[in-house]
Amino acid sequence: PANNVYEMIVEFENVNAEEFGVRLCVGGDEKTTIGYKVAEEQLFFDRRYSGLNSFIDFHKAVFKGPMKNRYETVKLHFFVDNCSVEVFGNDGETCISNKIYPSVGSTGIEFYTAGGKATVKSVEFYPITGTVMN
Repeated sequence: PANNVYEMIVEFENVNAEEFGVRLCVGGDEKTTIGYKVAEEQLFFDRRYSGLNSFIDFHKAVFKGPMKNRYETVKLHFFVDNCSVEVFGNDGETCISNKIYPSVGSTGIEFYTAGGKATVKSVEFYPITGTVMN
């Protein structure tokens, strides 16, 4: 995308991996990783490499929440608004919101797996345009 203001819904299936997910706001050495650890049944949000090191270094963290894999698919619903990311796992079973501070050019999106494979069943992407409030 041209900027970091969008809504995206990703559904994974045929999971044979230890971990899988999405990296948002990717550019240079910056990335925000939102993933799922299969054995732990845990959604996580890793902002350790999300930009503006003076702030992120002060608040380095990986945030975690429980999320069952009940349907053999995992659905991640993202709202990204420049320096704010919200993820709703499996239709809101687990929600994590965080501030990030990526560089202007860090707008890439990547899918990843570790320790095996997962299939991206579907992706929906909706750019969000600005509105003016009076």
